[in-house]
Amino acid sequence: MKKILVLLAIFILLGTISATAVTIEERQTTPKPVQTGTFTGEIGYQKDGEWNKVGDLSGTYEQKNRFYKFNGNWEITIGEKTASGTMVGIFGKHILYGRVTISESGKKAPIIGFIGVNQTSQQFIGRAMSIVGPALYFKGTYL
Repeated sequence: MKKILVLLAIFILLGTISATAVTIEERQTTPKPVQTGTFTGEIGYQKDGEWNKVGDLSGTYEQKNRFYKFNGNWEITIGEKTASGTMVGIFGKHILYGRVTISESGKKAPIIGFIGVNQTSQQFIGRAMSIVGPALYFKGTYL
């Protein structure tokens, strides 16, 4: 009885090996074209249902597989106080991660946030926060 079970197990093993080896085919994929462009927008916040602009942002983006890489400039003006700098990072489906640099002091800070993109109207909106300063909203258009 044991010999029959061993032989049966060997035949099943050989049968599954040959069945999986027969249906191997090569997958053909076409690479997506790399998408690049520019963006412009505003930095601000909502108060009493109205948008309060405190700054501007602009730059370029480039598609890298499922993520987009961005590189740009920002400027915040509140009264007579002005701060400006650069920003670099990546964003995916809904998450944004990067780094801002303040031009006046050269200090760098990480940013993380949320982003939503409307491809039909070519608009984006989101919120980013860092270890310093308030979490600000941003919105704009891209080409």
